[in-house]
Amino acid sequence: MKKLHLLLAAALLSCAAALTGCVSAESKTLSSNEVPANCVVLGPVSVESKQYSYKSILEAAQKKYPAAVDVVHIQADSLSNGKFLMYGIAVRY
Repeated sequence: MKKLHLLLAAALLSCAAALTGCVSAESKTLSSNEVPANCVVLGPVSVESKQYSYKSILEAAQKKYPAAVDVVHIQADSLSNGKFLMYGIAVRY
């Protein structure tokens, strides 16, 4: 169990380090081959949050698209107010 916690902590630190220098990405239209074959694309979703967390963007996706069960292609921008702007694609399987 301790190894799992250490592994998760290392993964979170890696994500935080990667987000330090984020820049805005160009938006683009997804083609059907850019999501897993068993997914139905529901649409784009974004959320501004105090912390970079999958739970935050999933909750926003489920509020906008009640059938959403996952968010793919998640990206984030660090805002000047210390928050994160996360965006991705809501899908259902």
